[in-house]
Amino acid sequence: MASKEKAVRRGSSPARAMQGQKKSGSSKQQQMQTVVAVFPDNTKGNRAFAALEAAAGQLMQTELQRIPFEKLDYGETATLDKFYAANVAVVDVTERHMQAALFYQLGLRENFDMKNNVVTVLESQSTFSEPALGGGNGPAAMARLAGTSYITYSVDSEGHTLSREGGSPLNQAVPLYKTFKHILQDMHTAYRKNHKEMFYKHLRKVREMKEGAELKAELHKLTMWIDEDPKLFTGDIIYSVLLSYRDIQDYDSMISLVDKITGHQEAEKPAVQVQCAFALNRRNKEGDRSRALAMLEKVLSVKENHVPDYLCLCGRIHKDRFVDSEHSDQDALQNAIHWYREGFKVQPNEYAGINLATLLVISGQEFETCQELHDIGSTLNYLIGKKGSLQSQSDYWIVATFFEVSILARDYTRACEAALCMFKLKPPLW
Repeated sequence: MASKEKAVRRGSSPARAMQGQKKSGSSKQQQMQTVVAVFPDNTKGNRAFAALEAAAGQLMQTELQRIPFEKLDYGETATLDKFYAANVAVVDVTERHMQAALFYQLGLRENFDMKNNVVTVLESQSTFSEPALGGGNGPAAMARLAGTSYITYSVDSEGHTLSREGGSPLNQAVPLYKTFKHILQDMHTAYRKNHKEMFYKHLRKVREMKEGAELKAELHKLTMWIDEDPKLFTGDIIYSVLLSYRDIQDYDSMISLVDKITGHQEAEKPAVQVQCAFALNRRNKEGDRSRALAMLEKVLSVKENHVPDYLCLCGRIHKDRFVDSEHSDQDALQNAIHWYREGFKVQPNEYAGINLATLLVISGQEFETCQELHDIGSTLNYLIGKKGSLQSQSDYWIVATFFEVSILARDYTRACEAALCMFKLKPPLW
């Protein structure tokens, strides 16, 4: 089964490196406010980002970087680093397909007490109104992110971006850049952490310059630094170190780090617990998977934590149990199907979909007679098709997903085309 095990990428995050930092160690540099922005790559989204650029350009010690939504949603490590290490995150939720992922990432920032966040949305009516975010992501997400600043804006016929504050009527709208400037100034007063900047800078440096045993040794030194400096004993830093250990497959160190702080509130953060569960499943010593499932069940007992990667990790553990039983543990098979199905319901994605489809076929279902399988296959083909032609793909796992769904549907001609593309790509080591 060639399905991709995402390393809980979205659980993925508070980050390693304060991107864009200069090498200077002066007090001014240490006080630099970093801002990351995620806006739709279209005309109005670009105009809104330009307003943010104008605001940042008028503020001292403010550094702005735009990151692509696709890389954030995919869970690219470097992009996650930038998003979670930033002092301020500004995201635009105008596009419906971006909402679930962006609100999840903002929720994770807030979970780590990184509350300098701004949500913008393009008004859809002729007058300013509350964002109509639709589905299950709007009002509930806004309630959870109560500390986040919200801006509704419009783009007039001349291309000017306008917003309003305090419920003023449209004819009292102000340029959007002024609203951004006011918010960024306020947030700058809440900016903290010389110690965290230094830690993240050092973590990024060792990740860039070291590998294997040398990187492992440097990471152990950094964990000692955390022990010695209470300012660094925060959920986001612990999470960053866990991600670094994960990338070199040092699962023992991941588990030991969490075990060392068991009972502390930072260790109970859902993202920290999920990374530990991931490591336990991969290490797979006696009792590890039972412990991993217990940790995940506790996390998933809170409805707000029902996000695809957490749900799918639960499915992955049950699937591994099924495989280890030489395909005899039917309870494990049905549990795996249940959790992958839940992950696919929350947000249709290639990882959950291909695993769900594969397990349904193993359970005896067929594409020709099972409506659920047919619907999953259609959704997967749509998601993959949106990424371009098969020959243009550079992501091994996207092609592998196409290969698997073709095999399951018994479309061997397309499967052979995908297999050739997979052969030409360099697969990840894990």
